[in-house]
Amino acid sequence: MRLFLAFFYLFVFVVSLSAQEKEVVLMGTIRDTLGNSLPGAVLVNKTTGLWKKGNKEGVFSFSMMRKDTMQVYVVGYEILEYVIDDSIKKESYDVIIKMKELSYNLDEFVVKGVKSYNEIRKGINSVQLRIPDKYPDATIANPISLLFEKFSKKEQSNRLAAQLEYQLAMDNLLKDLFDLYNKYEIIDLNDHEYDNFIAFMGMSDEYLKASKDYDLALIVKKQFLLYRKLGY
Repeated sequence: MRLFLAFFYLFVFVVSLSAQEKEVVLMGTIRDTLGNSLPGAVLVNKTTGLWKKGNKEGVFSFSMMRKDTMQVYVVGYEILEYVIDDSIKKESYDVIIKMKELSYNLDEFVVKGVKSYNEIRKGINSVQLRIPDKYPDATIANPISLLFEKFSKKEQSNRLAAQLEYQLAMDNLLKDLFDLYNKYEIIDLNDHEYDNFIAFMGMSDEYLKASKDYDLALIVKKQFLLYRKLGY
């Protein structure tokens, strides 16, 4: 009983401290080492698992607690962790986050600036979703379980990060494919339409990997005509 009460008071103390803290707004731009803006970055609060995307100019705005860690994901770049390190407490911070390009071994595959169809197809068939080991499910029947669930956010964040990296890789491969289809006039999309068209198609990764070249081009063409017919 004493052990239970000790955990209960610890839980109340943690919640009380959290309630006293206020969120701050972290805003700025994601850039590469040369200063070029990086579009489509994914920002994840490592503590809570909440995430959002930067815009096509690499600009973002992200709310977090001062003690939280923000992870930044851009396909082809190293994962960056950012914490607020400022002795002067402010309600908002304006920052420039610079991402370092990844270097790869020969047995790793990342598509960047893909030009040929064969390279795009190889990328689609090669990219894999790497999910970390599942974390144990915690019930919320008592404060001890609630504390466990709180501390298991790290595992949830790792799984979310793996899923986001995989989806970003697949989306970028599709955008390379659209570039090629545009070149051969199979479709006629502007760059800013790519994300909307990917969402509109709703094509499963399984079909994308299993489809034959001609079938894939045909279904994308049909979806594009429907996309235009519906006024997008």
